[in-house]
Amino acid sequence: MTSFDIALSISQKWHFIKRNFIVEKQFHGRYLFYRVARPILKVNYKIFKAMHPLRPWTSQASIRIFEALLKKDMTGFEYGSGNSTIFFARHLGQLTSVEHHELWFNIVKQKLAHLNIVNVDYHFIPPKPDTTSNVSFKDFPSVPPDFKVRNDYQDYFSFITRFPINHFDFILIDGRARVECAMMAIPRLKPGGIFVLDNSDRSRYEPIFRHLKDWKMINTTTGLFDTTLWFKPKAS
Repeated sequence: MTSFDIALSISQKWHFIKRNFIVEKQFHGRYLFYRVARPILKVNYKIFKAMHPLRPWTSQASIRIFEALLKKDMTGFEYGSGNSTIFFARHLGQLTSVEHHELWFNIVKQKLAHLNIVNVDYHFIPPKPDTTSNVSFKDFPSVPPDFKVRNDYQDYFSFITRFPINHFDFILIDGRARVECAMMAIPRLKPGGIFVLDNSDRSRYEPIFRHLKDWKMINTTTGLFDTTLWFKPKAS
């Protein structure tokens, strides 16, 4: 079975929630059902997190997929750190992680030291509010011409360009300026690699979906937010 086949099989198991229940606030049956379901979904996810304290804050199904597919001979990159950093460090041979929030960076750094995790190349890259960016996304047709680049996060989202094309086996986007991060990161993913976007149900991330429209995709959900995985086509 391919990695995609394994991931698809896991995502289809009955014990995972199959769809996102969030709907716009309108007085109709679907919204009323969501208001009833939301507390149950929140409790369900809180119980899962409590039972699995060192798992990423992504969907339950996505975590099962990570556990099945990530191997110690793989190299990964993540935008946005936390429990995911510890989890991926334990499943990958090498992880590069980028964080924008200094207090959170120091908390995670202490956790890594306490757990004696040494295979994480961890970077604190804060925003620079007065930055004028010359970054252009004109070579990315999926990004609309009026897209407003987060210039303050230029150092942050451009960090991954330090690495060669086709370098990483696994990339997770779960931090700031996610469209910009994704466009910089996607070329650095190896053929056959796994690309992940958390909170992917947000409409502002639509350019990422358009950009990856030809890749095999699996969408997973907690019922409250989505985690989407794409599998980069292997070279023919």
